[in-house]
Amino acid sequence: MSELAEAEGISEPRASMELRRLQSRGLVNMYRSGPWTRYRPVTDPKVASAKPLLAAARKALAGWPEEETRRVAWAFGHERRLKMVQLMQERARSGDELQELGNLSRPALFRHLERLKAGGVVRRSRQGWELRANPHPLAKAMMDLLNKT
Repeated sequence: MSELAEAEGISEPRASMELRRLQSRGLVNMYRSGPWTRYRPVTDPKVASAKPLLAAARKALAGWPEEETRRVAWAFGHERRLKMVQLMQERARSGDELQELGNLSRPALFRHLERLKAGGVVRRSRQGWELRANPHPLAKAMMDLLNKT
């Protein structure tokens, strides 16, 4: 857990919460190794959808650098960032518009925009912040899902 927290630049409690969230969906399994708690991508047989979902994810993401997949996942990993992407689907948005429509403080807005930018989801243009076509399969799947909502 500490390795995940350090690699992602988050606190250990946050890393623990995210891993428990994946575990509750049957996508990872926790096991003890001495004093350590470890997680691995093993499906829970009690969650019928977990095995095909994890298999599909592994197949779709095969060949993509793990770091890139991690950045894309983090980009789409927050409710406010999803809302910002939906707003930008209509047109490019200024920082002021995103701040007002998203009810965000200026620092929070730019933290979210930086995460989206790092994931290759948005870019800054003369018109403001706009969506960027990202060929990563996870980015494509998330954009497809957000287009349907």
